[in-house]
Amino acid sequence: MEIVKQQLATMPMLNNLISEYIDKKPFDGIKIAMAHVLVANTLPMIIACLAGGAEIRITDTNPPKNDRVVFEFFEKYNITFDHDFKDAKEFDVALDCNAYFRDNPPKIGISEVTRSGIHKFNDIKLGYPVIDCDNSIVKILETFIGNPLSVEKAFGKYIGDPKKILEKKKVVIMGFGKIGRGLARVFGKYANIHILEISQSVVNRARQLGYNADLISSVENNDKYLEDTKLILTATGFPDVISNNFSKDIIMKIDYRINIGAVDEFGKEYSEDEVFMSKYIPFNFNMSPPTANEYIDGILVAQIRGLEILINNKLDNKVIKLPEELDQSLIDGFEHYNYSIRGIISEYFE
Repeated sequence: MEIVKQQLATMPMLNNLISEYIDKKPFDGIKIAMAHVLVANTLPMIIACLAGGAEIRITDTNPPKNDRVVFEFFEKYNITFDHDFKDAKEFDVALDCNAYFRDNPPKIGISEVTRSGIHKFNDIKLGYPVIDCDNSIVKILETFIGNPLSVEKAFGKYIGDPKKILEKKKVVIMGFGKIGRGLARVFGKYANIHILEISQSVVNRARQLGYNADLISSVENNDKYLEDTKLILTATGFPDVISNNFSKDIIMKIDYRINIGAVDEFGKEYSEDEVFMSKYIPFNFNMSPPTANEYIDGILVAQIRGLEILINNKLDNKVIKLPEELDQSLIDGFEHYNYSIRGIISEYFE
């Protein structure tokens, strides 16, 4: 199908994985449940699973939109899709996004790709292993570099020239994890960045990097940090963080309120119309693709490799970090096909 060829043209590591799987068939006889954002540049990971011999069933956790080419793809390859499919108990493993299958897991285990999903898995006593693809260097390519560049592009498309709108203005970034650090790096070209965090050690790191940063505490204390703010970007990975920590009247004085997280970080106090574009999906998911292919190539391979780890090993029932050797090999692959990235990453992540 032409759309898959177009995506794979800029995803060399997934291309290599598909070639390997056509030969080795590591998923022969394996049933895979998949809950993922379904856009054109996630289709190659489905092709990889099929090439590996898997039987795959797909549901959609949080679609940015019903992408016509995705459903044409399903029809062409006779792929089973059920928007409301939630129970993976009859499957062997799952490719998960935001812990969709947490309470109805597959027989062997889950490969999870998001920080919000890992938070959810850590909240319960697990009866199965979870491969944590989020806590990896290769995920930094997507979240620290690719995602913020797409947010910048979306800002320019849907709001206007960030240089003109934000120059010398105050931009508050909620959360200074991978995405937050990338947003600070990108939008720091235009604006005065102010970081708000729940971790004192992360606040300290933000200050070391030259940003104004403060610790979230009481609502009364937090509100003062938002004075004269032009733009707020939420990137904590936690739902309701704005509703729980700030007065609505001070938030509504901010010109642009944007959610970058995979969950509703503004929360119950805010309607859909009170957050720019949407409070339910990350702002960059209004773009197609949401993140440029070169930055998600490696992490999609990592998540699929996570299924191999689950199938081929007897693992403890806990969250398990992606193996360092695999992680490093994917960074090597990115640098081989694109450009050197380790220096940029090490500057922000010690």
